[in-house]
Amino acid sequence: MRDPSIHITKTKFKELLKELGVKSFPVEDFFVNAKQSAVNTRIMLIKSSKNRKKANNIALASLGDANLAANIFYSVQVSMKFKGVRKIEESQPRLWASCKKLADICNTFCKDFELETRAGYIEYIKTGLNLLKNRNHKSYLNSLLNMSEEISKTYQSKQELLEDSDPEFTKEIHDYYCKTIVNRTGIRVDYTNQPSLYAYFKDVANKCNEEDIDYRNWIDAQFEGLAWCNGMPEPQNLVNDKAYGYYTKFMYKHSEASKEDYINAIEGSLWNKINDEDE
Repeated sequence: MRDPSIHITKTKFKELLKELGVKSFPVEDFFVNAKQSAVNTRIMLIKSSKNRKKANNIALASLGDANLAANIFYSVQVSMKFKGVRKIEESQPRLWASCKKLADICNTFCKDFELETRAGYIEYIKTGLNLLKNRNHKSYLNSLLNMSEEISKTYQSKQELLEDSDPEFTKEIHDYYCKTIVNRTGIRVDYTNQPSLYAYFKDVANKCNEEDIDYRNWIDAQFEGLAWCNGMPEPQNLVNDKAYGYYTKFMYKHSEASKEDYINAIEGSLWNKINDEDE
């Protein structure tokens, strides 16, 4: 004979105690201890064919998502010419569990960016593997499970760059920044294939357009602002409050210098000498 059991909410339990006239009962402690003895071996018997079909669809959906994640993870690695690629099967418990987690993360990614399921899975996995190409890691799959924030930011940056109204201007600013780095350090940098960083040059372009700023002055100001510590401005630091402060100081300093040069030039000019002779 089966031992009877119940499943009840805390609120309903309190109502029952009240109906039974029980005024003093350690409800919180009871539920904490009850959790330790919860029955987890019961199975649900579904008699309705409609409910049975719904339950099967839920189970199949979960299995289907894991299969989709495994298939795309495999095919993207092959397309990117990764070595030693093998398809993950359900018979590999640990790896399959990771595929299920990857599927959950991809589903969230698809929801966040309103992407069709297959397209979203491909975008998430491909973006992640591109980011991982030049990094030291033991497992591509496990790494993808911990990169959701970075992958989302990279994808969002790519979308922002697609909406750039003047990509040539953005590229011009990027190239000037890279040239300045080379001139000062001899180190060559290029962020065109790093959307999350390249997008900051679009922000600089927008700033310069909005406030009628010469981008060369803006970039030079950032380098001059960090000259005291031999620092180099990172792309993500090119548009913030400090960056504007560096620009303001730069323009004030160089505007004063320009005025002084102009006065000196006038004082030594032929016109100035003529005025002196007249006096």
